[in-house]
Amino acid sequence: MKLGFYFIHVAITVMMISIINMVSLVVWAHVFFSKITKGQDQQQKQGQGQGQAFSSSFWSATTLITQNDTDRGRHVGDPLIIPLLKPKVVWLMSFPNSGNSFTTQMVRMHTNHFTATNYGDEHIGENGTSVPIHHDPIYANGPFLSESITKARNIGNLVLTKTHCGGRCSRCGPETYMETLESFQAACLTARRGNSLDGKVITFEKVQYNESLVHGAIHIMRDPFDNIVSRFHLIQKVNKKLGDTKFEKTFPNNVHGFRKWCNYMDKLYLNSEEKLLNGQIFDVFQSIPCHSDFYRYIQWHNLALQVTQVMDIPSIVAYYEDYGHDFNVVKDRILSFIDLKDEGYRNVTFASGKNYRNYFTDNERGAVQRLFHLLA
Repeated sequence: MKLGFYFIHVAITVMMISIINMVSLVVWAHVFFSKITKGQDQQQKQGQGQGQAFSSSFWSATTLITQNDTDRGRHVGDPLIIPLLKPKVVWLMSFPNSGNSFTTQMVRMHTNHFTATNYGDEHIGENGTSVPIHHDPIYANGPFLSESITKARNIGNLVLTKTHCGGRCSRCGPETYMETLESFQAACLTARRGNSLDGKVITFEKVQYNESLVHGAIHIMRDPFDNIVSRFHLIQKVNKKLGDTKFEKTFPNNVHGFRKWCNYMDKLYLNSEEKLLNGQIFDVFQSIPCHSDFYRYIQWHNLALQVTQVMDIPSIVAYYEDYGHDFNVVKDRILSFIDLKDEGYRNVTFASGKNYRNYFTDNERGAVQRLFHLLA
């Protein structure tokens, strides 16, 4: 059995035990993590214990220089810190709303190093374009800096890079959210690049960078029930930002609003799900609120584990809930994996999210358990 399938199988088994007994996710996470690493070191380059998957000899100093580099939105006198070696990408892989933003912020604040993103619209340079992490043409399609270069942070030789990969859409049918290993991997490498001819009107295009740039991955997991409800909260925020006041009135920010939203979404793609999905899976769907989101969650983590193995890159798994219990342990493990040290530049505080398992009945949580077993 491939380690990826074993990994997720053990995670599922312990997860469901925790659901039934209402045990904290942190407990089962550490249990299955220890089971995976014990006796499996020769099967993958995980580097999970101390994050030593990369040789320290790979690291080299960075140099502060100034240059006229207007094609990247800079001018003479702007601070520019470039690594002596071309930076290598370390993916920060996460299903949306499971801790990616907090993790990248933590790395920037504690180390004063830049992080990167596949989504170039998160930061646009002065000339209206996304800013690659290096001026070499191989980086033209990303990844891109996630904040302004004028912040004068260092750019390490291992750059933590946000990617949500594929199969994560929130309002789509199975013909869109069902992924193969190949399509998922391609989505992990796909970036959104901003371009502008006049520095004002910005257009975005999908581009893809070479997988040879990727040298590692940090895979974040969050309790599935909390994760799915948090996705609903994000949809609320997006609609509010767009000025849609009707959405929150129709689907208020509480358990009733969430379940009303799930009921709406569950009916929307029912016909296509019945045609395209396995009969057993479709039957279980009928007992799960927001069933397609749970499908996407399970599929996403299965494929994320498989992609890192197929690419043969070192990887570790981090658990969102652990930030609230062992912040320094999680922080140090992540920084060690990307060869950075905590410089105490500016500390961040983790605010633990709410537990949303009470948004689901016992029968619904049992149905989610069956779905995990069907998809594992």
